[in-house]
Amino acid sequence: SRGLGDVYKRQELSLEEAFAYVRHRLKVVGGPPDVFSEEAIEMIWEASKGVPRIINTLSDLALVYGYSAERPQITEETAREVLADRDKMSLTAADAPALDAQPELPE
Repeated sequence: SRGLGDVYKRQELSLEEAFAYVRHRLKVVGGPPDVFSEEAIEMIWEASKGVPRIINTLSDLALVYGYSAERPQITEETAREVLADRDKMSLTAADAPALDAQPELPE
């Protein structure tokens, strides 16, 4: 069996690996491993295309959203809010603007 470090060195995680990854990161920081619902992790995984760095960013944002709304668990609702806002913050799966996007220039 491979260790977590071996799995996370790859570019993309499977959904099963994403569940383990999020729970592992929560455990490392002393958080409850079930603070994210399975549906929320799945939504974050799909949006991130399995890229660990993007999973981290979206999960961190979901924790901030959940904390500010005093929610005891990160559910589909919180994940949906984060994902709705991600484009405004340039948090696409490639962590870069789309090829056809025009940069916004300050006026």
